[in-house]
Amino acid sequence: MNAPAADLLLEETHRIEQLREVSALLESVWGRTPEGAPMHSDTMRSLVHAGGLVTAVRDATGALVGAGVLVRDVPGVAYGLIAAAAPGHTDRGIGFAIKQHQRDWCLARGIREIRWTFDPLMSRNARFNLVKLGAEAVAYEPSFYGEMIDAINRGDDSDRLVASWILDAPPCAPIEPSWDPPALGDAPRIDAHGAWIGVPRDIDALRVRDPEAARAWRRQVRDQMLPLFERGSRATYFSRSGHYLLKASE
Repeated sequence: MNAPAADLLLEETHRIEQLREVSALLESVWGRTPEGAPMHSDTMRSLVHAGGLVTAVRDATGALVGAGVLVRDVPGVAYGLIAAAAPGHTDRGIGFAIKQHQRDWCLARGIREIRWTFDPLMSRNARFNLVKLGAEAVAYEPSFYGEMIDAINRGDDSDRLVASWILDAPPCAPIEPSWDPPALGDAPRIDAHGAWIGVPRDIDALRVRDPEAARAWRRQVRDQMLPLFERGSRATYFSRSGHYLLKASE
């Protein structure tokens, strides 16, 4: 198994008392909605019983600082439902540690792919998923959850990219175009690699500062990306400048 950060301990979580801790951590990140907590402990207990994985991340004091939930999909594929670092712990490599724990758990059970969804406007997540992990985005799902009602995303639409991480694939070669950060109204850039589509650097801050601009970005990215995905393209990279690279499937 890949070693986590020196001050982090990762463990499979089965007991209901531990799962209640995980549920409380997830609630501390996303808040409660009219439907309750983001994920209930009894639901996670059933998912674990059905062959899924709940990863708990603790620091040297034993405090819970992160968690992730993974379930089985079709044979050979797992599906990530949710993962988070506790407030105040987002820059400790917890997300990467969770993904590596899930990777090792899957490979030990003959599972070669993990899939999950993420917001295409979240540039930090895009860089993490497509570059640090080496996943690809294989589909674009408009309004995946309908209008969002959680504390972080309330009022926004819920377009999502579907990430596919082939766990034993070699890492992709970096491609860094020398372009300025994208601006609202930019058209996709086309070069020998494919189509480059930009997103805002910090959509969370933009939602607070200028909600209408955030909604305009949502519409622009959907209009630019969705037709390419529908024709079979995949997003294979995310540049430091804030651009997705979409290229036709081989």
